[in-house]
Amino acid sequence: MREIWGAFSRTLTERRVVPQKPHHSFEIVVSADLVDRYGHVGNSKYLEFGDRAAQAFVANYDASVEHLESEHGLVPRKRATTGIEWRGEAFEGDRLTVCTNFLGIGTSSIRLKQRIEKDGVVITDLGIVTYVMVNKNGVPTRVPDEVRKKLRLVK
Repeated sequence: MREIWGAFSRTLTERRVVPQKPHHSFEIVVSADLVDRYGHVGNSKYLEFGDRAAQAFVANYDASVEHLESEHGLVPRKRATTGIEWRGEAFEGDRLTVCTNFLGIGTSSIRLKQRIEKDGVVITDLGIVTYVMVNKNGVPTRVPDEVRKKLRLVK
């Protein structure tokens, strides 16, 4: 059992040490309204930070919520966040960076990988986040071609 745990532990360490260069970085300074009564950022806030960063990322590729709604009648809905790992804490006054990497595009979805760093150290790995484009009836709908073309250029 120790051999298995040792290999697992090394894998976790390797993932922490070698983060991928982000396609997009989003800065957040933790203000008093973002901390709980114990003075630290609660876990649900990290998910909100990830959503804000994802919206900022896709806005660069004509996929902002406003653009998708007004031009295509679509709304991106977060369907899944997988593999969240909480590794550290943040407190009022801390500067955080939400790093977003574009993983791919499906018929009706966009997949991102996100992490939150403090002073260059990963404190939360938000895992893989999937946003699905839905129409006004809530039915998954193809990601517009103009958005596809722009996202395919992400390197």
